[in-house]
Amino acid sequence: AGKTGVGKSTLVNAVFNGDLAETGVGHPVTSGMKEYSKDGEPVHIFDTKGFELSTYRQMAAELHAEIKKRKHGEVSQQIHLAWYCISDEGKRVEEAEIEFINLLAKDIPVVVVMTKSVDSNLDFYKAVKNEDLDITNVIRVLALPYSTPIGTVPSFGLDTLIEHTYQIIPDAAKIALASLIK
Repeated sequence: AGKTGVGKSTLVNAVFNGDLAETGVGHPVTSGMKEYSKDGEPVHIFDTKGFELSTYRQMAAELHAEIKKRKHGEVSQQIHLAWYCISDEGKRVEEAEIEFINLLAKDIPVVVVMTKSVDSNLDFYKAVKNEDLDITNVIRVLALPYSTPIGTVPSFGLDTLIEHTYQIIPDAAKIALASLIK
């Protein structure tokens, strides 16, 4: 989950090392909650429509309902964790996002993923870590290499995100996630 344009779909594609989720610029691309998986990999990732300040409570209710619906089913169908994406480029966390994250954390563990982390200045990262958030961690990620006039910044953080996720999901789900650790 995360605001429109923060790189949620790009993150999904990078985790699966493919083009499963449609990405783009300009208007929002993801229009609702979509479930993605890749043949041969038992991991499923839900990509949500962009978080809007005016509808975040509705979005939180929809996610809560989906988590609750799947909670007592088979482990493979449960939602074990949420990644809430915040763009490092924007250098801003809205009060509604803080409330949304804390609401979501009542159901499942939440990791804040700082996407588009090209900037080496860690002030925003430290500010997010110091927010009153009920989260397990803040992890900086650059899902795709980023070209600049003086060179390319290589992607980073995906392994850290997957490894941290592995540490906090239930043991029964670890086998599925291990397939993504390379």
